[in-house]
Order: sequence, then C-alpha cells, then structure tokens
Amino acid sequence: MLTEMTILTTLRTAATSALAFKALLGVDRLRLFDIDAGASSRCARNLARSGFDIEIRRSAEIAVLSAEIITTVTADKSNAPILTNNMVGTDVRINAVGGDCPGKTELHAA
Repeated sequence: MLTEMTILTTLRTAATSALAFKALLGVDRLRLFDIDAGASSRCARNLARSGFDIEIRRSAEIAVLSAEIITTVTADKSNAPILTNNMVGTDVRINAVGGDCPGKTELHAA
C-alpha cells in the first residue's frame, strides 16, 4: 500500500532538524511558522519535552527575524517562495529541506 504522508513527513523532518541542531550546536530556542497554524501547534507539542523554548509566530517574516539558522520544510509544489531576499540577514545558515523536487521553491530566486 502506498500513501501520501506529506504533512506527517514535514512535521517529522522539522522536529528532527531541530533536535539535530540542539545536539550539534546547542540550539535551545525555536520560532515556528506554518500557513496551517495547527501544524505549528502539532510540531510544538511534539517537541515540548525536548527542552526547547518554543514560540509560534504569525508569519514567516516574523519567525526568521534575527535568526542565525533558518530551516524551511515544505510539502507544497505551488512555486511559492517562503523566504525572500529582504527576510534573511547576513551570515545566516539556511536549510531548505523541502526543496526536493521541481516546483518546491522555498527560496526566492536571487
């Protein structure tokens, strides 16, 4: 049986990325945003016992403000960038995890 589990995969990938940065770099603060507020809440619940200070933000722009690391995990193939040039500061690490096939354009073309 084959099934499309994009939402579950996205949540799992986001959580795994956060846990990896915690283990490797000591990251302890997360700001989450999803166009589906319920997905942000589910991700926060899944990570609640992992020792993170978690904040859910109302926009991607607010979520990435002053961030040192930005991770995008998308399931949408609508060619809709999440990050635009004016949202990302200098010396920021970007992990565009969801950009894994044509049409997934998480980053604005520079």
